[in-house]
Amino acid sequence: MAYYILQTIDTKLSGYIDAIHTDTDSLTPYNFITDRHTGFFRSRVPFSFLFTKFKADEEYPFEIRMLSPDFRMEAKLNREEFEKLVLPRPLHRHDTYELMYIIDGELYQKIENSRHRYIKDSCCVINRSVRHAEEYVSDFYSLNISLSEDYFKEMIVEGDETVFAAEKKYPDTDLTQFISEEFVEETHSAKKFIDFIPLKDSSNVINQYVQKIEELILSPHYGSSILIKAYLYNMLVFLNNKTCYRTEPMKIGTAAEDELFAKVSWLIEKTDGRISRTELSEQLNYSGNYINQIVRKFTGMNIFEYGTSIAMKKAEYYLSSTDHTISEIISLLNFTDRTHFYRLFEKEFGMTPKEYRKNLNSR
Repeated sequence: MAYYILQTIDTKLSGYIDAIHTDTDSLTPYNFITDRHTGFFRSRVPFSFLFTKFKADEEYPFEIRMLSPDFRMEAKLNREEFEKLVLPRPLHRHDTYELMYIIDGELYQKIENSRHRYIKDSCCVINRSVRHAEEYVSDFYSLNISLSEDYFKEMIVEGDETVFAAEKKYPDTDLTQFISEEFVEETHSAKKFIDFIPLKDSSNVINQYVQKIEELILSPHYGSSILIKAYLYNMLVFLNNKTCYRTEPMKIGTAAEDELFAKVSWLIEKTDGRISRTELSEQLNYSGNYINQIVRKFTGMNIFEYGTSIAMKKAEYYLSSTDHTISEIISLLNFTDRTHFYRLFEKEFGMTPKEYRKNLNSR
């Protein structure tokens, strides 16, 4: 059984992972709200640091360490607990801004409808509207820095007291444009993020800032809050350096499009993918063509392809988790053409439903 340690200014707890939710929910800096489709982290603190280490071949493949003002937590998960508690998590978003930095290894992350690869020293800055989730397919050691909206705005905009002439004009970079859109133009409802690709070894610089902040969190003293802001600001200035990083800004849809896609997804999943473009149009009062455009923007698939993927996932569930016959499954999913169902299933899984179930039973 895996183990955790949690410490706040008033409390110190330790115990087994299976008790962590009941013991620590009221103490951790985050609330995690989830359903089948998405997850949402709500922060209670101005900033937090989350170190995540994944090593596939280890007995305890997953380790986390979280730091925030007057709080720290460490946890190790064995393979069974990792597969139960971490792997099933859906795409999620935060009510904070997030800076992800790869300390070592290689991390693949799904961001909305696309997959991104991050190598050592690379970074990603994500706004509060973007859904994302790590993929545990390669070893990595990462740091996620979460900054609340008020804290980030105070640090970057309200706390920007310049006294030198050279400071009066912001450099024209993707990061400064991102900040301007978020806090000056207030277009933060759009899904935006920036990938930072290292042009040279930057680990010493970033790690020094991280180490200094970590020391201040663990052993705070008068003035620590100001120093932490200064180190965070320096990290952003370093990322803004075009000789150190190449940037790739990304923007995905709007808040209204995100809301519509959530409704479309709910209807498609509720009907196990067996709903037509016309039926979606009638229920949502949008044209079928527009709904199709939204689905393609968020998934890379059209309505039929997305619905089919949902139907095949449900078929896979029935095959692996129930005793329903294949004929019963076809009926439950409202397919009238057995040959059509078989063709779709083979395209999705590379084998027939009968072969799929046989492979499961032989494991």
